[in-house]
Amino acid sequence: MITEILDNKNGKHVSSGKFSVSSIGGCFRKKYFELKGLYQEEFNEQTFRIFDVGDLIHRRICKELLEKCDTHGYSVAAMEVDIPEQKHISGRADIILVDKSKGEKFVVDVKSCGKWTFDKVLQGEVPQNYMDQVQLYLHFFGIQRGYLLFFNKTNFKVAEKEIVYDEARCLALIKVRENFFINHVEKNVPPEKCDGGTFGCEVC
Repeated sequence: MITEILDNKNGKHVSSGKFSVSSIGGCFRKKYFELKGLYQEEFNEQTFRIFDVGDLIHRRICKELLEKCDTHGYSVAAMEVDIPEQKHISGRADIILVDKSKGEKFVVDVKSCGKWTFDKVLQGEVPQNYMDQVQLYLHFFGIQRGYLLFFNKTNFKVAEKEIVYDEARCLALIKVRENFFINHVEKNVPPEKCDGGTFGCEVC
């Protein structure tokens, strides 16, 4: 079984047809057109290099946690773990740690970033969509605390932000996405254009 997996080529990514936790904060209109097969984002080689660097950083963090957690009373319970099946939302948490003395679990979401974002995090300015992502992981896994772990790509420093589960916020986030599917996707009604965000929106 394992040899068959290793000997096969990588398959192309297939969309789940759901709203990914990692796209929280993204444009609903863009997602609508993607789901309808009317838009597909194109990535250039620079973007693929960015993705590859992020993947390498994630693997490095996982390696360090696997090597070091045990001596600090923690263990890595899971990596790249899918949330329980949901009708409209999909997602995969980076890491789940366990405090071995208490049995308490923690979600860890790794973010690679540049100096500007890292400095903002040190000043207490953490992007809301990142915090919302961890909130939803906490909700779906039934875990009370999590951490955003920021890795500075320019000097390799790390910083963390603790996230405490907020049920009301999670239910509100889920309801908005459910309404998106019910009132737009299922009824074939495109959402309004977004404001473009900080970097603009290629669809709007």
